[in-house]
Amino acid sequence: MEFLQKIHQKEESQWLGVFHASAVSNGKKTVLFLGDSGNGKSTSLALLQANGFACLADDFVPVASKTQEVYSFPAAISIKKNSLETLLPLYPQLAHSAEYHFKGLNKIVRYLQPNNVDFLSHLPCKDVVFIKYEKNSDLKFDKISKMNAFIKLVPDSWLSPIKENAQLFLEWFDGLNCYQITYSENEKMIATVSKIFKNEL
Repeated sequence: MEFLQKIHQKEESQWLGVFHASAVSNGKKTVLFLGDSGNGKSTSLALLQANGFACLADDFVPVASKTQEVYSFPAAISIKKNSLETLLPLYPQLAHSAEYHFKGLNKIVRYLQPNNVDFLSHLPCKDVVFIKYEKNSDLKFDKISKMNAFIKLVPDSWLSPIKENAQLFLEWFDGLNCYQITYSENEKMIATVSKIFKNEL
């Protein structure tokens, strides 16, 4: 939070919340991608980044209280070992990047630089997608209820304890479109996300 406040020159009271998500941008708006650890959230982000989208933030996604816009946060994308085969053709630099072993978390990761170069950027968000990679599955895309999305979103989030910000969060959340994507074919996932950005769904 201290880094966030220094980068964007905002006090903690000026943030609506910080979400465990990935924020993907087309330069005009952003879509939040959420999912439990191991569901393929960061891999999906890396695939989208390689296909013309920008990574606004990964894992630590801040939203301002005044505008309800998503702000950039300059953190690398964590790539797990089982995603390397998929991502190496797109990011050959991963073959030579350092590998980090987090024994307590039972994770082995490498880090990928995000393609966003404007760390002061901030964009509106009207769509939240819960994304999951599932081997050999057909693409499943559904709009989900606000209650279902709320239950998934809140436990992994920091929400401002300020009463006015809590009200703004509820109003912002009420205006979101909430979706669930389960996929195994990368091209179909990317095509579906492109339709979300174009408001074609």
